Amino acid sequence: PEATLVHLAECRDIQRYAESPQIAEVQKAILQKLLRKPYARVIYASSLTAGRDFGLASVPPYVVYKRAAESMVLEQRGIALRFTNLYGPGGMAENTVLMELLAQLRSEAATPLTVINSAAYIDLLHVEDAAQAIVQAILASQKELNVIARFDIASQRPITVRQLAEKMAEIAGQTGRAIQSKTDRPNSPVQTDGANAKKWLGWSPTISLEEGLHTLLDGAS
Repeated sequence: PEATLVHLAECRDIQRYAESPQIAEVQKAILQKLLRKPYARVIYASSLTAGRDFGLASVPPYVVYKRAAESMVLEQRGIALRFTNLYGPGGMAENTVLMELLAQLRSEAATPLTVINSAAYIDLLHVEDAAQAIVQAILASQKELNVIARFDIASQRPITVRQLAEKMAEIAGQTGRAIQSKTDRPNSPVQTDGANAKKWLGWSPTISLEEGLHTLLDGAS
């Protein structure tokens, strides 16, 4: 009963939730089974998009599932950590803006760096900061966590995809590389609240984007 469950094992391919609805049902069944076990604490890896206001637009299936899973966890007095986009060593998803840029930079071709939407905002958090957030959630007082159970885990310093591409090119020693975008459609950065994580978990990010990218791009120059 003193064990803590940190539940990270879910599909992170957002598109698959729309293409294969059964993925959400299978994962929900697994989560229900886990929540019936007598864990002292349950920490669930959710997504920052679970708290996004989609207005009149339809809510993506991935977000629908994450919200439902959060509710299941919170009913058992668990904790939901809403992670932003994570990066760093250890196996990042291939279909991300950062990984696509990294592959292009490592090709050292003279072609422009190609992105889908250079005006879109992205918030990137290093995996070591994300791991520390989990550690802090494990160590935090249960009494204090009864006050709040959802925490935004983000850098809170969103940048545009164009800014990210320029920064990565500079670090990789390819400052003159042109950037080509299929569209330039501005969007609003996802609003995050870092105050609760700092107050109740004692957590805030410590690795700057520049520092993290330097490590990641070490072999790209």
